[in-house]
Amino acid sequence: MHPFPRGSRALPRRHRQYIALTTVLATVFLLLAAGCTGVFPGIRPQIVYPSIEPIEGAPSHPVTFTYAFEGGTVTLTVPINGSVFYGAQRAVKNASVPRGTPDADWVPGYYLAFLSDPHQDGFYQDLLSQFRRIRDEKRLGSDRYLELMAVGVQSLPYREKGGPPHFAVETFAERTGDCDDKSLLLAGLLSREGYRVSLLVFDAEDHMAVGITADGCGYRNTSFAFLESTNLSLVGIPPERIEGAIATLSSDPLIIPVGSGTTAYGACGETLAIHTAFVAADDAVDSLEQQLAAKKAEMDRVRGNPAEYNRLVSDYNRRVDEHNRNVEVSNYIVRHLHDRPGTYRWLRSRGLVPA
Repeated sequence: MHPFPRGSRALPRRHRQYIALTTVLATVFLLLAAGCTGVFPGIRPQIVYPSIEPIEGAPSHPVTFTYAFEGGTVTLTVPINGSVFYGAQRAVKNASVPRGTPDADWVPGYYLAFLSDPHQDGFYQDLLSQFRRIRDEKRLGSDRYLELMAVGVQSLPYREKGGPPHFAVETFAERTGDCDDKSLLLAGLLSREGYRVSLLVFDAEDHMAVGITADGCGYRNTSFAFLESTNLSLVGIPPERIEGAIATLSSDPLIIPVGSGTTAYGACGETLAIHTAFVAADDAVDSLEQQLAAKKAEMDRVRGNPAEYNRLVSDYNRRVDEHNRNVEVSNYIVRHLHDRPGTYRWLRSRGLVPA
């Protein structure tokens, strides 16, 4: 059996690996020795974050991506500015941080640099115009519109690549990424559409996710619902374990606000009900499989007693039917994580969630 949702992928390294420490004391000493004490008092070395330098003349190209959403599929076709994309690929992705700078003073800016570089504004505008077109065609409210973007990023294939994060334009153009790449892209999109979002950075587990303001499903000590970016999952449902790693998500995340949006997610009641139905079905399947194995052994022992054997067969078949009903529920939910409202309707028609 698979946990719900299916496991997330872990960031295989820590952010501290990507800073270039400056020798501040040595630099200051040399300046003082050169007789320049009247010029530099009070001036502190600056943090230098990754940035894009466009490569002029680089070819541009469209990127098309199709994914399942609700009852069908949607297709995004986005023109990628080659000068920006290749500039992002070649950018230095380390941060230059003065020695002794506390993490809180540079880590948020480091991650935000990858989603907020102004050279990506055209990319965001082009991608969001596609999402808005679909929103208008399907008449999506704010919750379903958030899910449209979230499912799109979740549907990008996961690739554990190692190394520092990618810029948002790289992740979409390459149609792949790991937890930080995809979380940065998703947070950049949601924040530009007015949602109140944050990055959730789990340093202890080397993982990143997105937080969205929501009522009723705040994650741990935060006011944000957990939104996994690496694979299909519902808003407010964190992974039970990080796939490929021993650790579960047990630490309190560093919260990095993104943008100044105010829109919240309002469908946590449904996502939690779907999750509850999945857990109940999954637990029932596990229990019934054990019961069926025991019943089968008991039937084998009384095979020479037709009356007793037939009584056990009837009970065995009843449990098989119950097992198969729960398998159907479990499988339906897992296969329709791209369709929260449709899944809720399906479960409601079977009396498994509130009407």
